[in-house]
Amino acid sequence: MQTCRTPSGSIQLRGRRAAEHSCPESADPIYEDNLVIRALYEDLLVKSSKGTQASLASNQVRRAARRQERGVRRAEAVLDAAEQVFAELGYDQTTTAAVASRAGMSPGSLYQFFPNKQAIAQALGVRFAEQLRVLHERALAPDNRPLPLAAFLERIIDPIVAFNRDHPALMRLFGGTQVSPDLQDLLADLRSWLLERFDAGFAARLPDFDPDQRRRMVIVSLQIALALLPLTLGPDSSQGDAFAMELKAALRAYWAVAFHDSA
Repeated sequence: MQTCRTPSGSIQLRGRRAAEHSCPESADPIYEDNLVIRALYEDLLVKSSKGTQASLASNQVRRAARRQERGVRRAEAVLDAAEQVFAELGYDQTTTAAVASRAGMSPGSLYQFFPNKQAIAQALGVRFAEQLRVLHERALAPDNRPLPLAAFLERIIDPIVAFNRDHPALMRLFGGTQVSPDLQDLLADLRSWLLERFDAGFAARLPDFDPDQRRRMVIVSLQIALALLPLTLGPDSSQGDAFAMELKAALRAYWAVAFHDSA
């Protein structure tokens, strides 16, 4: 870069222009005008170049984001298809070929997202776990704590029953005999989280209740719910509703003394 000083100020020449032109020894208005025009032109070129690079970079980011969004949608479509197949066949009988066929893609395309059936099951299990966490957080929201015991249990049990009816693959996925250790760990983590959240929810309602006894009662309540939940999910919805009422009645009777509730 070369700086030429003129009566009207300093003008900077860059790159090849600086090498090709030297500053005049005396004031030359025509030469000065040419320098000004050339300097302005070169500034525009630099700004244009930067703008083009920024535009290209921005376009690349947008294209990458669109590709990522399409990839996420296709992966979710695979999980939606897998949920259907798991619900129909169970974990043990489900194959990646069956999932790919249901998703409307080749097995090779499926492998771009999930390397095997275990990875599909793991991803679907994670999705179920996140949905269940949201569900239970709503059930145990502070607004529900002052409710009478029967209404409080309804806020907990009814959404769980509804979710399992809407997602029959949940029970079949976690009930397979060949479930991977990762999926078993996921289920164990979910149950541990549920235990802590329910214990905290009941602690807020029973602050003076013995903590050890309360935790034991929460553990027993979860075992009762897990044992009876499959009875609420049969093809006969009226029979399932009746079992759901029995489940809530059993838990209400179990907690009645702690809540001073006449079950």
